[in-house]
Amino acid sequence: MIIVTFINEFYVEIAYNFYLQLKKINREKNLIIFCDSRKTMQYFKDRKITCGLEIYKPLIARHDISLLRSKESKSGHNSIDYALINFIKHDIVYQVLRREARTPYVTYMDSDMIINADFVPDLISLMNSPKDGYNGSALIGIKYYLNYNKTPLKTYNQYIGRRMIVNCGFMIFHNNESTLRIIYDYIKFMESFNVYESAGNIDEILLTDYLDHHMINICVIPDSINMLSDCGYIYPLNEIRGLHTKTFHLTFYGDKKGPLLGLNQWLTLKQIPDLSVYDDCIPDEIPNDDAAYVTKESVDKRR
Repeated sequence: MIIVTFINEFYVEIAYNFYLQLKKINREKNLIIFCDSRKTMQYFKDRKITCGLEIYKPLIARHDISLLRSKESKSGHNSIDYALINFIKHDIVYQVLRREARTPYVTYMDSDMIINADFVPDLISLMNSPKDGYNGSALIGIKYYLNYNKTPLKTYNQYIGRRMIVNCGFMIFHNNESTLRIIYDYIKFMESFNVYESAGNIDEILLTDYLDHHMINICVIPDSINMLSDCGYIYPLNEIRGLHTKTFHLTFYGDKKGPLLGLNQWLTLKQIPDLSVYDDCIPDEIPNDDAAYVTKESVDKRR
C-alpha cells in the first residue's frame, strides 16, 4: 500500500510529525509527501526523511496552486482553498494509481492525524470483505462525518436527521481502471459547479451525491480504524485518549500542534512534556452557534 498526503509550507511541521508517527509503526516507507513548492520540499530534505517526496503538479484538476502559498491561506472548513485542497487530494491519488500499477491500494490521509497503531492490515481486510451485491474488492473506502455548508445551522434540532457526508481526509482506493474512471468522472462533475469559487464544503457534498447516485462498490471506514469530530460532537482531548481507534483525525481544531502536544503525539521533541493545559483545547473552526457545542449527554454520537 502507498500512503499519500499533500502539504503547503504553512503546515510542514504537522506533516513532519505525521511522518514520524508513521515511522513509529514502521510505515514511513509507504508514504509519499506531495509538496506545493520547492521551499516546502526543502524543509523535509533538510530533515533527511526516508519517505517519498515530490512537488505536486496538476493533471486532471484545473486550479491555481499559488492560492495556497498566501499567508491568508488557512485551508480550514468553510474556506475557498479547502475545496481546492480536496481537488488536489483526488488528483494526487489519480496520478499515483496510474503510475504505480503494481500497488493494489493507495490511501490518502491528511497529516493532522493521531496514529495509535498500524491501521494498514485492517484497511486491506475491510476492502476485501464481502459487500452486498458486489464481488471482489471494494473500489473506494470512505469515512463519513457530519459537516456544514456556507450557512451554519442555528439550533441543534436542525442537525437531527441530516445525512453524513464524505470526509476527504481519510480515503482508500483500489488500483484498477474502474477506480481511475470514477475519480476522473467525479472531479469533472464537481468542477462543473465552479467549486473553486465557492466557500464551504460544497466539494464534499457534491462527492457524496455522486457516490450516492452511482452504482459503485464502496465501503465505509469504521471507527475502529479512524475517528474524527464532526458538527454533532467535538471530542475534548481527555476523551480522545480513551477512544478505541487506530487513528484519530483532528478536524475542527485550528491549532493542530496544541492537541498533538497535549496527547503526547508531538514527536518532533526529544522529550514530550505532560501538557495537561491542552485538555480543554477548544476547536476554533466551528460555526458560531450553539449547535456546534453539543454536550456529550445531549447527542447520540452515532458511533
